[in-house]
Amino acid sequence: MNTSRMLNAGEASPELSLNTEIGARHWTARIDPNSVIIDSTQRNTDRSTQAVPWPLHFANRLSFGATDKLIQVIEDNGWQAFLEWQLDYETIDDGGLEELLNKNLPTLGASPQELIASEEFQRKAARELIVASLSRQSFSSRQLFERLVEFWSDHFNVSIFDGPVRYLKTVEDREIIRPLAMTRFRDILHANAKSPAMLFYLDNYTNTAVGPNENYARELMELHTLGVNGGYTEKDVLEVSRALTGWTIRRRQGTFFFNRAAHDYGEKTVLGVTIPAGGGISDGETVLDILAEHPSTARFISTKLARRFVSDSPPESLVDKLAATFTATDGDIPSVLRTLFTSREFWLNRETKTKRPIDYISSTVRTLGLAADRRVMRFITSRLEVLSQIPFGWHAPNGYADVAGYWTTASALINRWNTTSTAVKETPAETINTWLGDAASPNEVIAAMSAGGLHREVSPADKKTLLETIFAAWPAAQSLPSEKLEYYGRVTLIALLSSRYFQLR
Repeated sequence: MNTSRMLNAGEASPELSLNTEIGARHWTARIDPNSVIIDSTQRNTDRSTQAVPWPLHFANRLSFGATDKLIQVIEDNGWQAFLEWQLDYETIDDGGLEELLNKNLPTLGASPQELIASEEFQRKAARELIVASLSRQSFSSRQLFERLVEFWSDHFNVSIFDGPVRYLKTVEDREIIRPLAMTRFRDILHANAKSPAMLFYLDNYTNTAVGPNENYARELMELHTLGVNGGYTEKDVLEVSRALTGWTIRRRQGTFFFNRAAHDYGEKTVLGVTIPAGGGISDGETVLDILAEHPSTARFISTKLARRFVSDSPPESLVDKLAATFTATDGDIPSVLRTLFTSREFWLNRETKTKRPIDYISSTVRTLGLAADRRVMRFITSRLEVLSQIPFGWHAPNGYADVAGYWTTASALINRWNTTSTAVKETPAETINTWLGDAASPNEVIAAMSAGGLHREVSPADKKTLLETIFAAWPAAQSLPSEKLEYYGRVTLIALLSSRYFQLR
């Protein structure tokens, strides 16, 4: 992938100085924060080493990185109230982030016609959308919403480096993925099927009665709805492609267009349902409804959500619950998420997810309190290029992998260590010294940096390893030279942020 031209983030990034907890002080719990379903042993708040404390677990799964302020908000208000606040994302004060992004990244608000007419906009659009996405993930208070935006961007993947998708994706992100991320799956599916970015990427814009193209029809069933084992046949693929003939793009306007002259008006049968002849555009819309309502779709989407938020191998019991909610609510995503986050399976599966590179970088930025300036954005995009997860950069239609095995090769882990080292070295001395506080001995330095960087303690065995490898023969309880404290604080923090405590969520 040649991304070097696309990723000069310094040219695109806004000059922001934002706190990752923007808006947190402006909300109050709307339900009883104490009405939780987890037992007392799961609700410990002492941040012990025996289990991931429940507020940290909740913060790590719903957000792109836990911070002390975020954890405190969850502890003070209860996880259920926090969940409802995050689901009602449009009421969250985002501290002017969107206004600043649109001011500094003009292609974000450009119409399809403006993007097509301007070579400069076409050149900048992909880079600016990447920077905007990373800024939102790292600095927005609408954390669960941004997680859902990322989820649907993976699910309905298009490669931003594929021809006109480099600017059409901006429109899709703004007008389809973001506004519909927290609605019904049916609504997202219908809108995405008419997205010029998707129509181009999967070739349906060339699909006509006299020259059928089955590419989108196949991926629509295999990747977007039913799943590879969802019960469809090759005949179904052909029939779906016939139903979608004429769904194309107005090239000069960059908008969806139904070309009546290119449509196959014959009778069709999809998954046992007969679609009468002469339907026109309604043929494709009927197909989308059939797919949205199919039990295999409910299970496929539920499995992917459980994999994203719970475990690489999600429990069947949880998938059953989510699929039942999906079916009962006509695919209402907030309802499915409520079922997921209130499930026993969610609370028992702690540290069962490895952070993907975007998650890892965002959580690093949030933990270290780095500002969204050009230098930081250049660091984020350059490191994500090395770690192979540029937003919207996956070429295949299945989206970036969501299991640990793909991201934990030896070279990938070395690159993560190098990334952590660079980030910590760039962290202001004020942050390190604030976290250190009155810490003076190796024991105290480890405790202070664990609290600041991990929001919890490490195990006695891991503490022993840190003492032996970082502090060598220095007595664990003896004060270090004052001029060396910041150095030891940084080295300890690099080790902690490179450990499983930070790499898992």
